[in-house]
Amino acid sequence: MIKRLLTTSFYSIISRFFITATNFFIVFFVSKNLGLNQLGSYGIVFFFFIFFAVVSNMSSSLFFGKEIARYEKNTREEMNIIGEFVSVSLIGILLALILPLIFSLFYNKIDFTLLIISSVAGYFHGVERNLGGILLGKERMHIESVGNFASFLFVVIPMVIFEGYFLTIKMIFFLRIFAFLVAIFIKFWFLRDHFINIRLSFKLRLFKELKYYWFLGMSGVILKEIDIFILSFFVDKSLLGAYFLALRIFYAFGILAEVVSSGLTPFISRSYADKDNGGFEKFNKYILSVFMFFAFVFSVSLLLSRNLIVEAFSPKYLSDAGIYLFYFSFILFFRIFSFSTGIILTSADAQKIRFKIMFIASLVLTFLNIILGSQFEIAGVIISRGIVELFVFISFGYFVKKISNRYNIN
Repeated sequence: MIKRLLTTSFYSIISRFFITATNFFIVFFVSKNLGLNQLGSYGIVFFFFIFFAVVSNMSSSLFFGKEIARYEKNTREEMNIIGEFVSVSLIGILLALILPLIFSLFYNKIDFTLLIISSVAGYFHGVERNLGGILLGKERMHIESVGNFASFLFVVIPMVIFEGYFLTIKMIFFLRIFAFLVAIFIKFWFLRDHFINIRLSFKLRLFKELKYYWFLGMSGVILKEIDIFILSFFVDKSLLGAYFLALRIFYAFGILAEVVSSGLTPFISRSYADKDNGGFEKFNKYILSVFMFFAFVFSVSLLLSRNLIVEAFSPKYLSDAGIYLFYFSFILFFRIFSFSTGIILTSADAQKIRFKIMFIASLVLTFLNIILGSQFEIAGVIISRGIVELFVFISFGYFVKKISNRYNIN
């Protein structure tokens, strides 16, 4: 089991590395070639891109990974899970068409064409992530890493060789759409045997549980990206660009914990199914101690290296982004540790509890961002984020403790 766990975690890290590297390369490219204001505009488009990805595909990759890990190939139960993936993807097409129209009615910080492009890119990114969830459940993360590596190459190589063609945000996202299609094709090709005799349907038979992953995903987007959206009303795009850069660096330092925790989903799920033998509690105590150690190490690393990292993008961001990262380095500890407790809740069939915590946190963050952001701008938003990350840290820990003590928290 340990060998399989390490193998899955390794390929999960490699896979997520290419996703993060792609995003960082684009941020680097925009900051070097398009300037401060355009990086701010890219941050806004990126918010909608991630939002549309989650909403149109119901943020169900972990759901598919958890559920399909429990069944053998081509069983009736597995076919139901695959059918659910197809249904989600079909419904997502309609959502991807409707959502940009709704946002265009009240938001004019970017033009409508960029909203449409971000929606299309978000839809395909969501399909690709859900396929990755199926690969995770089948412990075939090496295929996931190959698909994301191909996507990385199809973004980076054209932008390096044909730099002059990608000096607008529109062209960058057109390229991203093509790269997502390549990744989808690769992942689907290696899963094609699982899609035999699938019936097309708009009915979601497992929506009772799936909805919590969907709502959790939307809450997660708000928690991760709403800063940019709200700040776009209060600060100019040059300051928004500096904050967007700091936020991406902050999240990058938590990527390892996020990826490893997601990779542990099948193993924690199986140990929970056999919890009466005590393996669940023992496994989780070990996981939590490891995450606490890495939370401390990565927080200190961000604190000490923040200026060097910002300078690698552009020295003109140093005075602003460097200061933002100083405060983010202290928040990082709580964020990293919360990944471990959050995935335990998911694997222990307590997704409803995790969703409620994240939903409350997203509402609180939005409220605080509006109030403090309007008064103190970026400083207010950072304070809001610190308060909410601490709330999530305490809440997740409380319910994991209850699960370990074998309370029925549902």
